[in-house]
Amino acid sequence: MEEVSYKAKLIEGLIIDLNKYKEGFFLTLNTFGKDRIRLDESAQELCKRLNSFLYGRQYDRKEKRLKIVGAIENGSINEGLHIHLIVMHNNDTQRTLVKIESFIRENWYHLINANTRFAQKGNLVDVRSIYDIEGLTIYVSKSFNHYSYQDNPLYY
Repeated sequence: MEEVSYKAKLIEGLIIDLNKYKEGFFLTLNTFGKDRIRLDESAQELCKRLNSFLYGRQYDRKEKRLKIVGAIENGSINEGLHIHLIVMHNNDTQRTLVKIESFIRENWYHLINANTRFAQKGNLVDVRSIYDIEGLTIYVSKSFNHYSYQDNPLYY
C-alpha cells in the first residue's frame, strides 16, 4: 500500500510540474542494445544536443532549457531497450516539430551507431505532439518503483 501512495504522489507531482509548460512532445527512442547505462548516457547526450539546437546560447548560458522526464523500458525491437521522454517547453523556440524530429532522428541514429541512411524513415525514433500530459505521465510511469533506482523517472 505504501508503494502505491508513493507512486501516486510521484506521478501527481510530475503532472503538476509538466503542466507548467505550454507545449511539448512525446518521444520514444529505441535501441538494439540491452545496456541501460549506455542508453541513459545516449539519451542524456541527445537531450543536451536538443537543448542546444532549440535554445543555442541561451542554453549554454543556462538561461533556458527543456523540461524532460522519462523512463527506460524493455523494448520489442530485437528485445532491446527503449526510452520514453516527455519533452516540455514554453513555445519559445523557432523550430517546428518537423525540424525537431529530423534533428532527433539524425542525432539518435548517430549516437547509437545505427545506419543514418535510414534515420528519416526508420522506426528507432517516434515523435508525437502531446495532447494529454496526465495520460502520458501515467503511461511513462508504469514501471516506476521506489525500490529500484533503474525504474524511477529520469530527468534530463
